[in-house]
Amino acid sequence: MMEKVLMKLHKELGKCSLETHCQLMRATIDRVCAFARLGDVRFPDWYISTDDLMYEEGQGVAGTFGEVHRAMWFHGGERTRVRMKQLFQDSSEESDRKTFEQFERWKKLSDSDHILRFHGGSPVSKPHFFVCEYAPYGNLRDFLTDKKNRPLMWPLFLQVAEGLNVLHSHGIVHGALKCSNILIDARYTAKLADFGFTSARTHAKDLNREAATAIGSAVRWKPREILEYLDMKEPPFQSDIYSLGMCMIEALTHQPRFGLVDDAEAVEMILRGDCRPRPDGVSDTVWALVSQLNAGRGEGDGY
Repeated sequence: MMEKVLMKLHKELGKCSLETHCQLMRATIDRVCAFARLGDVRFPDWYISTDDLMYEEGQGVAGTFGEVHRAMWFHGGERTRVRMKQLFQDSSEESDRKTFEQFERWKKLSDSDHILRFHGGSPVSKPHFFVCEYAPYGNLRDFLTDKKNRPLMWPLFLQVAEGLNVLHSHGIVHGALKCSNILIDARYTAKLADFGFTSARTHAKDLNREAATAIGSAVRWKPREILEYLDMKEPPFQSDIYSLGMCMIEALTHQPRFGLVDDAEAVEMILRGDCRPRPDGVSDTVWALVSQLNAGRGEGDGY
């Protein structure tokens, strides 16, 4: 709570124009830090307070590590429509530090063409939240259900691959790649969202039924070795390549891997190395590409 107050005070300091007032605010921040024995408090320029946001009507939608809301962000005399996500409470130690570091990594990638732009957030609020670019055309799977958009599928997947290359070149594993985490902006550009929050997914607590279902369903895009080693701290980079192939199948069939079977059965099928036959209408070239992406994962000639 104290860190949150200090963050807001420091943000107001940036708006201060009268030097005497600025000095007073800086002195107040220093005294509070000393009194509370907070040590080195980091004041990022991307901090956003909940006071700067106004939620749009409607209930948030639960994902694999948080609940998404549409909101208006008021900043510098302007307002911007944004996507705001409240992270599920992380039961692990040092969750504030890990969230801060993830926000810092994301901020550095915000100018990348195929990474969803990060506006800011709060690693000291309970729950933590972030604010990012709003993508008006939604996620890739829903976008491709419209027949007129289907010719864009392969150009969009090329952009997804370029986005993954950016993440991997910065040492970041997405860890949750699926079509619902690939968003389409106003220029029909694919952008990767919700990457790098492995800890938030692993240590999430107090989940509602919708959130627990979303996390359970996410196994369908993961390779067998991830499910075999649940204590793995971070997924390997290769797991994103596998998930990319699963996203292609999802986009072609308009269904997740293993279709309508329940999540528990899907997990058993993945662990056994079961395959499903090649979907109808998938060309030799496309199937060869998907098989190459999944090579070395015990998936045989199916998926």
